[in-house]
Amino acid sequence: MSRPAPPVVFLAFANDRADLAVGIDAAGHGERRLPDLEERLAEPWEKVEPLFFSLVTETMNEVPAVLDALEATDLAAPDRFAFFGISMGAYITYGALPAERRLRAAVALVGSPEWPHPASPHHREDRFFPTALLSITGEKDVNVPPAGARAFHRTLEPYYSSAPERLRYLEIPGAPHMMSEEDWGIAMGEAVGWISCFLSAERQVDSGRPSGSSQAGGPGDRSG
Repeated sequence: MSRPAPPVVFLAFANDRADLAVGIDAAGHGERRLPDLEERLAEPWEKVEPLFFSLVTETMNEVPAVLDALEATDLAAPDRFAFFGISMGAYITYGALPAERRLRAAVALVGSPEWPHPASPHHREDRFFPTALLSITGEKDVNVPPAGARAFHRTLEPYYSSAPERLRYLEIPGAPHMMSEEDWGIAMGEAVGWISCFLSAERQVDSGRPSGSSQAGGPGDRSG
């Protein structure tokens, strides 16, 4: 595996009025950027890998505290959160899900759940359901090959047998890690649609309205 791109992580959440989102700086990035990050990332991947997974695990372990802080405001309804990560952020997404049951939906874009690390999410496949999980990969991605996410979704299928619409894997034909504008538009449209679908469906359930509308199926109807 080559190195993934820098992380992009969004936490989506909802209340009875709207869907909202905030960006999260991964450990070592953004306002808490390591002073020598560029130099360290320029090293061969064998040297970068331990740093990469230490930053991934540090960030994923912070997610419960972020949810706690949002729940303490009047912006977020309890247990109505979704997580969206791109590249390194997708690794964080996979890592956060097994330990955080408040995440009702998640999108992992061009990341992998298989890590050479003790915290690898693919060893905790029984902790993902019922979170609605969409994984999007690129067929020609050499930075983060799609095989890991593809195999993991096959492993997850029995756990989602009672609600298969909550699990979807999408591999964009011919797409590399740094996608074209067209492929990026497809990926982002699917991601936003997935999160909106499941947060909106949960809002209907929580408010006592029927959840069997066509919206509740949404993008998950095309799962494969």
